[in-house]
Amino acid sequence: MKKLFALGLLLSSATASAQTPATVSAPAPAGVAPMSCPRPVLLPPTKAMSKKESEKLNTDNKSFQDCVKVYVGARKAVVDEHNAISKAHADAAVAAQSEFNAYVTELNANLAAREKAGE
Repeated sequence: MKKLFALGLLLSSATASAQTPATVSAPAPAGVAPMSCPRPVLLPPTKAMSKKESEKLNTDNKSFQDCVKVYVGARKAVVDEHNAISKAHADAAVAAQSEFNAYVTELNANLAAREKAGE
């Protein structure tokens, strides 16, 4: 009996949520703005759509698509910025390592010359 009651609650909440626009929001890592684009409401596949419902769905689909494009574009801009910063740090590390390697080569040559000169 409890299982039937729980199933009834689950189905009634699913039906209620299917009738209201849902916002798609996959969990975003800390510091990342979640997507807040309203997802269009889909009618049950067994229900025939009127012209008005079809037009509304088309309008809602376009709005959803445009919103997602803006969100993805903003995330891509952040990724590009972070990639540029990451590359700058990596380039600086490579330059520092190259400078150190050149120093060690010069140091070894200097020590070898001193040894050869008898110092």
